[in-house]
Amino acid sequence: LLGVGVDPDVNVTCPATANGFGNYAGESFGTIPFREAFYRSCNTSFIIQTGLLPEGALEASAEQFGFNTPYDIGIDSVGGSFPSPESQAELLAASIGQGKVTASPLHMASVAAAIDDGHWRAPTLIHGDQAPERPAPVDLDPDVVADIDTMMHEVVTEGTGYNAEVAGRDVAGKTGTAEFGAEDPPETHAWFIGFSDGIAFACLVEGGGSGGSVAAPVAGRFVAALPAPPPPTTTTTGGDDG
Repeated sequence: LLGVGVDPDVNVTCPATANGFGNYAGESFGTIPFREAFYRSCNTSFIIQTGLLPEGALEASAEQFGFNTPYDIGIDSVGGSFPSPESQAELLAASIGQGKVTASPLHMASVAAAIDDGHWRAPTLIHGDQAPERPAPVDLDPDVVADIDTMMHEVVTEGTGYNAEVAGRDVAGKTGTAEFGAEDPPETHAWFIGFSDGIAFACLVEGGGSGGSVAAPVAGRFVAALPAPPPPTTTTTGGDDG
């Protein structure tokens, strides 16, 4: 959405339901800035805005983050799949990561890393001479990356990812609550992806429930256990000896 000109500060609506889709726990927030819809995980705002996208725009955006790109991490694995939507309902479901969209935690960690770094790179578990050949990195739009970076920080400081906040650490992320199965209401997987001080991660709790209440605290404990980042270096310049 940002890539086709949606401004983070533009006002959007966040009703409880839209086009047959709803928000977690039936929440609604009225008219709010798009950035707030992001950090509050307002599905319906994305559903409404996605309906205004040019054909193929959502799939093209997903592919910039490695979806539909085959890669070898060194062991048998899956990456990210974003099948071309065959109907408007499939398109809207895909816009919030539902429907036929699938991704491994490692792939989603690579998505978080792309926002931290500005380039999507295929992940690998093997380095050096034994490393498999990887696809070329994808350069992302720096303005879009900067906006998403800011909004992912707001997820943690102001939104659904507050349980991932760690005192003294810079944490950015995004919660996710992915429905699965045939139960009514459906069961959900709890997701949290993010980055902190140059390390990207993804947390998936299968059947865990809400990303904000279940996966985000796990991510917070992970960040808290990371080694402290080195202090910033300072450079001094000598004066003019005259």
